[in-house]
Amino acid sequence: RGGILAAAASLALVAGLWFGPPGPAAPSGVESPVAQFEPLRRLPDGSIVELRPGAELAVRFDAQTRLVELSRGEALFRVEKDPARPFIVRAGGLDVRAVGTAFNVRLEAASVEVLVTEGRVHVLDTERRRSVLPADDGGAEAPLLLPGQRCVIALTAEGAPASEPPRVEVMRPEQVREVLAWRLPRLDFDGVRLGAAVDQLNAQNRLQLRLAEPALADLRLSGTVSPDDPETFARLVAATFGLNLQA
Repeated sequence: RGGILAAAASLALVAGLWFGPPGPAAPSGVESPVAQFEPLRRLPDGSIVELRPGAELAVRFDAQTRLVELSRGEALFRVEKDPARPFIVRAGGLDVRAVGTAFNVRLEAASVEVLVTEGRVHVLDTERRRSVLPADDGGAEAPLLLPGQRCVIALTAEGAPASEPPRVEVMRPEQVREVLAWRLPRLDFDGVRLGAAVDQLNAQNRLQLRLAEPALADLRLSGTVSPDDPETFARLVAATFGLNLQA
């Protein structure tokens, strides 16, 4: 495939490319029902959701809770940390509860599947307010779903969690990639301005890239990069153009 990034212009200036914090969160009290909106969207708190085609959800945020109701399909969530307001995805009579993490939820007619890729989540029966995960041996705290673990909870004909214990399995990295293969394709750049490429990456990630000098935005690059890996993108850009990279 050749070099992943190839410079089509040069600049003698050695400047910084660094990561900055995400923009300020929107005010609380947001309620925005959504049906089949764009595949990728930044939520009012800065969290990011990727929707598989056909998925439907509603976003209901207030001062105490960030609630997303998934009524159909599959979605991947990358959650901004906010200990004062837990992030809850409600699907099939279940609450998938997190503070700051990344996880995938798939709602089907007979089951709900939760896959954690980063952080930890609780999986609760919405009505009974108790965990549906197998209890830890002698553990006093509610059990958690950990990175690389997938849980499949069966649903009754009425769409509520079944009484049978859920299946929890540890997945290999290649299995996780297979489950998430529906996600957005890799970004292909062909002579694209660096400023435009940075804007695309920032629109899809919590980790934000910043250019120290406006002139750097006019550099041109070509190649294929992952839309959810801004760190690798930044390293490649810095190496290609001889820039300094600062955290």
